[in-house]
Amino acid sequence: MELLRLDEAQASIERAVALAPDWEAVHFEQGKLWLRLDDTERAAASFADAGRLMPSFSAAFSNLGAALGELERHEEALDALKQALRFDPFGHAILNNIGAAARDLGRLDEAESALRQAVAHAPQFVFAHYNLGHTFFLQG
Repeated sequence: MELLRLDEAQASIERAVALAPDWEAVHFEQGKLWLRLDDTERAAASFADAGRLMPSFSAAFSNLGAALGELERHEEALDALKQALRFDPFGHAILNNIGAAARDLGRLDEAESALRQAVAHAPQFVFAHYNLGHTFFLQG
């Protein structure tokens, strides 16, 4: 996949899923492949499978949340991101995405809180500053 040989990557991952359907890592890699192939719906399903198989798999839930956000399924995205945060409580990218999802749902106080935490954990993380500023703008 890293060499952009996506047809070969897809065939290999499909074999891996067939051989080890209960291994969360193959579903996670499959989700990453679907993202590269611009199929966000299938990516979300693969990340959800990875999270179902390993509920503490923070990266699976983080990617699931991001994919669901892209699909404008913001409530589900927020739930997935909160699950990711349970196992990575200082994850500034997760907090940023929680802030963006909460903002998209109109929960501006919740968005502000998550984004302030993201900035506190990673003061150089530009996206959190941008999203916090946008939240302030929406708050008036």
